[in-house]
Amino acid sequence: MDPAQEARKQELVDFLKGRKLDESFAEVLTMLDWVIPEGPIDCPAFLTPAFIEKYLPELVWFDDLKDRLIAVANVLASDPVCCSMMTAVYVGLYIDRKSVPWNLIQPQKFFGDDAGLPVLLLAMASIPLIHQRYASFGIPEEYAIRHSEWIGGAAKIYQAAHEGKPGFTSSQIFWLALGAAGKITRVGRFEFAIDDFSDWWIPAIYVNNATGEKVAFARDGWKFNAVGDRLPNEATDGIEFTTTLVETETTVTGFAFNPIDSSISRELMTINKADWTLVAKTGDKVLGLHIPGGRPMDFEEAKRTLPLALDFFKKYRGVDAKLITCESWILNEQWLDRLSPESNLVKFMKYGHLFKFPLFNPQEGIFFVFGHDKIDPATHKADNKLQQMMIDMLNEGVPVKAGGIYFTVDMVR
Repeated sequence: MDPAQEARKQELVDFLKGRKLDESFAEVLTMLDWVIPEGPIDCPAFLTPAFIEKYLPELVWFDDLKDRLIAVANVLASDPVCCSMMTAVYVGLYIDRKSVPWNLIQPQKFFGDDAGLPVLLLAMASIPLIHQRYASFGIPEEYAIRHSEWIGGAAKIYQAAHEGKPGFTSSQIFWLALGAAGKITRVGRFEFAIDDFSDWWIPAIYVNNATGEKVAFARDGWKFNAVGDRLPNEATDGIEFTTTLVETETTVTGFAFNPIDSSISRELMTINKADWTLVAKTGDKVLGLHIPGGRPMDFEEAKRTLPLALDFFKKYRGVDAKLITCESWILNEQWLDRLSPESNLVKFMKYGHLFKFPLFNPQEGIFFVFGHDKIDPATHKADNKLQQMMIDMLNEGVPVKAGGIYFTVDMVR
């Protein structure tokens, strides 16, 4: 932070002393260039009892929070400065969509066990915006209501990590801002974004014209370590193998991924372009799949969602997607060996075709399973089987990583 910002933050910290919101809000307000207002300010709608009573049911699991949420909202609404601060952060999150590390908004000590509720109120503030955005596309309201359900799922993650106390992790508001902006839409079990095809992380996928067989080639210059993990493009250490992809007028030659476990072949494969068709290329639209938390990922529901999403986006957004793609910690190919073949996750992974995503973080998904960004596996206790599995992997020195998956249109029809 430069000296001017530091001075501005200190000004806000001093101003906030004795208020209901603490200096973590000052950090965010500095980045928003918030000006201390003069005189009274109207209370934002999301701090009113009527708003909470109307939209809390869309969180599904937290109807019993109504009185506590209203009590916290009343305290904030009674202070004109708190009203102004909450409004400023709301505008930054959902209207201006400033690039701010929202995880700086920490639980507020003033409210004790309800310290996480001011941020939950900010998360709920997205709900009418999401409804409006869906309506602008002519999408039935039932889809918007399902989208809001994710807030309850994220609140459950917060609760699990904070000894049962209610709240919301502010960095997760990123996903709600995308929903309010129409960048991500809930269909069935998943959320989807309309993405431009990216050859940065999606392989070159070909389908055989006669048999429907698929082959996914690693791009030219992708780097892998000795155990077969894909490294970031800018990696300079630990590189054991670098792929090539050569296209001529008649052939394509490269190194293919095993679609079952995402391992990369070390032997070149050549296909004839007359017999194979490239599924998607730069300029094409694909659906980026996001797996929202909150509910179990029932395989049959997940399977039904994929063709529904293709039809949905063609009908409501005019997008004829060439692929459905996803990268996520939940697609770590190591789950195939560590989970039961009958688990929903393993079934879903086997339903699609897997490929490697770069290893940026050796503790991918830790937040979603534990509610914290980092854990010490030597001392952390597990509350469920998935937590224990991750702890075991970290104690074994095995990175918990992300993986990629794709579905072509014919795979899900």
